Amino acid sequence: MNEQQIRRSQIKLLNGRQLFDIELTTRCNKHCYCCPRQNLKRKNRDMSISIFDKVCDWLPQNCDVIFAGFGEPLLHKDCALFVNKLSKKSVGVSILTNGKLLTTEKTIELFDAGLERLQISILQRDETNEIAKYIEMTKNIDNIKIRFNIIYETTPMLPDNIYADLLENNYEIFFKKIHNRANKLYKDRNSNEIITCGTFFIDSFIDTNGLLILCCNDINGNNSFGNVTEISFVELQNKKREFLGNTPISSICDCCTDEYRFKHLNFNDK
Repeated sequence: MNEQQIRRSQIKLLNGRQLFDIELTTRCNKHCYCCPRQNLKRKNRDMSISIFDKVCDWLPQNCDVIFAGFGEPLLHKDCALFVNKLSKKSVGVSILTNGKLLTTEKTIELFDAGLERLQISILQRDETNEIAKYIEMTKNIDNIKIRFNIIYETTPMLPDNIYADLLENNYEIFFKKIHNRANKLYKDRNSNEIITCGTFFIDSFIDTNGLLILCCNDINGNNSFGNVTEISFVELQNKKREFLGNTPISSICDCCTDEYRFKHLNFNDK
């Protein structure tokens, strides 16, 4: 893509329906080899109801939210309550989970609260056999959407029988390649060809304190636009407009190998 195409795509993303990653907790019940949590310096904490209510009021109309971040959302005791609060505001809500706390009852509770989509992360290297468990757990629940995010290293693939079972039961499948999390997972400076980002213009990361962090790969929040109590959504968008064009947004962009940042650009440049 040339500079003109990149800028056109970024403008389209910025003016379109926005996505917000909301970190309900920094606590996690799993140690994934592809997660940079070992470099997380922020203290473990859960988002309070008061902060969540401020975030909920701050969010614009016609947006989507995914409960994600550097903790497991289902560890938060008020997860279903928060889903319901956003659902009543007509916000599309998804949850990204490692699945360890999922049960049939928990799944029903979340969708009854207004959840639109449940995303379950599966490590291709050693967890694909667990998919059958989740299918059995949820296949008889009506009117739900579940997506399996398959985290892979080199080649995106699943055993034929598992792939067929997922398709037969109408589950979504998405393959996500492991990347260096802006050098917070592993060092890789050979990414000079990656000089811009599509994710930045469509997605905003809100941590447990209500801080608007520049990128989800900025795991310790060293770069932020301020708190939701300090800056309006319109002001946030205006700040993002300053970064339009074929230019790295932050120093962490210089070493980021996340291919997902290009998916937004390519998809919207049609």
